[in-house]
Amino acid sequence: MTGPIRLPAAAALVLGLGLAGCGLKTQELAPGVAAAVGEAPLPGAGIIRTGFGTVVVDGQPSERLGEDLKTAAEKFAGYPVTYLILTSHHADHALSNRVFLRAEIISTAAARRMLDQKLEAERGLLPGWLATPGVKSAEAVTPTLTFEKQLTLWAGWPKEKIREIRLLELPAGAASGNLVVLLPKEKVLFAGDLVVNGVFPYMADADVAGWLKALDELDKLDFEKLVPGHGTVGGRELLGVTRKLLLDLSAAVERAKATGKPLAEVKPTFALPGYEKWAVVKELLPLALERLWDQKLPPAPAAPAAAAGAPPAPAPAAEPAR
Repeated sequence: MTGPIRLPAAAALVLGLGLAGCGLKTQELAPGVAAAVGEAPLPGAGIIRTGFGTVVVDGQPSERLGEDLKTAAEKFAGYPVTYLILTSHHADHALSNRVFLRAEIISTAAARRMLDQKLEAERGLLPGWLATPGVKSAEAVTPTLTFEKQLTLWAGWPKEKIREIRLLELPAGAASGNLVVLLPKEKVLFAGDLVVNGVFPYMADADVAGWLKALDELDKLDFEKLVPGHGTVGGRELLGVTRKLLLDLSAAVERAKATGKPLAEVKPTFALPGYEKWAVVKELLPLALERLWDQKLPPAPAAPAAAAGAPPAPAPAAEPAR
């Protein structure tokens, strides 16, 4: 289920992104394939060199940052950007679209619909709300090519230089219509907002049950390097990091609901122990609580059963007499 953006929390995120600075650093992951990662909580992006031009995976939250990404991509790949793939309709991925007007902009059909809806609903609020450097217009450029389920780009020529770029629509998790980009030969996955690393996710559109299903689907894919939607590059372990976050958050929300207090009373003091050092957790945790409050959340994972024949766990030591 997808709902409208909650303006105050979303504003905090995008304002934070604008103030985080740029300093995009490219990290080569395979020949002709790189991640472009800025300071947290900026979104990560992908750069793919092909004989048909440069493919960029995900944009930035402002035109100024988008220009920096475009420059970095063309410097790394040596070709103009011909494709921009959006893994999400969220503003931090799409507000630099105007920079890539000469490129084909690709998203899922569901993501394009959501972007259209939010533009119509929020166009009058955007100039003051998204006060990030370089935003020259309240209107984002919408995707020019959409698909459902799966799309494969076979980019390049001759045959031995063709690069397979596989776009997969996943169950609605971080947002409706989220997609990932898999490079099967290079074993690189650009996971968008479905995977995070040290940056608390923007959850205005989150569906935890769908998100966990999406992580299950990602776990079936053959990859070694993973570029998360936010945070530094890692490997398959980031699926576990994200899954643990969702389960820990769900358990915390259930504990808060079990107190019998209303959401408004819980919200000011709600906390998520163990994640205090994650970027933007303070700004976005209240939004996550609000989004998850009425959702059917997964049960807390059961403690692992003792192995057959294993000795029983020792009893806790008795407290010394006082």
